[in-house]
Amino acid sequence: MNVEQIELVLPDKSKINIEKGTSGADLAKKLNKKLFKKAIAYKLNNTLFDLNDTINFTGELEFITEDSNEGLNILRHSAAHVMAQAVKE
Repeated sequence: MNVEQIELVLPDKSKINIEKGTSGADLAKKLNKKLFKKAIAYKLNNTLFDLNDTINFTGELEFITEDSNEGLNILRHSAAHVMAQAVKE
């Protein structure tokens, strides 16, 4: 069976090839264990994805970490949804 490879460009402009369908979490873990622990999402071609979403096309990839401004906004947004659900129940 032939596995399709896709090319990604990282923020430092280095390029990597990965298996199509790899999850963002699996890639973060493969690249750097600390990155995996801090990552909460990823952007592919400026589109935001959950870490569990699979990577299925070529492009520029950036991981969003909990200590970035964008990461903090994502965490706040998620917390607001959890709180709203608790209040609703």
